Amino acid sequence: MKKSMTPEKYKYHYDRRSHRITFVILTIVVLLSVGVGFVLSGAYLSAWGLFFLFCVIILYILSIPLYVLLDDSVVEVHCIVDMTRIHIEDIEKIRVFGKNEFKRLWPLVGSYGFWGYYGYYFDFMEWTMYKVYASDRKHLVMIEDIYEDQFIISCDDPETFVKHALEFRDRKRSEILHHTASQSAQTDRSETKQ
Repeated sequence: MKKSMTPEKYKYHYDRRSHRITFVILTIVVLLSVGVGFVLSGAYLSAWGLFFLFCVIILYILSIPLYVLLDDSVVEVHCIVDMTRIHIEDIEKIRVFGKNEFKRLWPLVGSYGFWGYYGYYFDFMEWTMYKVYASDRKHLVMIEDIYEDQFIISCDDPETFVKHALEFRDRKRSEILHHTASQSAQTDRSETKQ
C-alpha cells in the first residue's frame, strides 16, 4: 500500500477589513450590553435579549475557520469546532476565485467580516449557493465537487494550492481506475476458468 504524503497546511490570515469589522461589532456589543444594563437595570426582557445576542456571537465564533489541510487523499477545512472534508477524487472543478467575483456574493447565513467570511453565500447572477470558509477576500479558491456542492476557501498561495490539488486528484483518479481495471480483469479470469 502506498504511503500517504505529509499534508500541506495553509493557515488563515485575516485581512484588515475583517479585523476592523470584528473590532466594531465587539465594541458595539459591549457598549450595548453596558448600556442596557445601566438603563434598564437588568430587566427580564433585556437580560433575555443580551443572552440571545451572546449565544449568536458564540455560534459565530465556533465556526471561525482556522486552516486548510491538503494531502493526496483529502482537502480538510478546520474550524474551531467544525471540520469539512472534501475527498480529492471528488473534486470536479477547482480554480482561483477573484475578489471581484466574491463581491457579488450575498451572505445568507454566516459572517461577512466578523472574524472572516464564512457560512452560506448566494450569487444572484449565476443563481448558485456557495459554502464559504475565508479569512480574506483576495486569496480565494473555488472548489466544486462531483455532488455539485461549491466551496470557497482562502489560503496563503491559491495558485500552488490549485496546482497541487489538481495533481493529487489526477493521481488518485488514475489509481482508482487502475485498481478497478485490475479487479475487473481478475473477475473476468475467474469467470472464464469456471
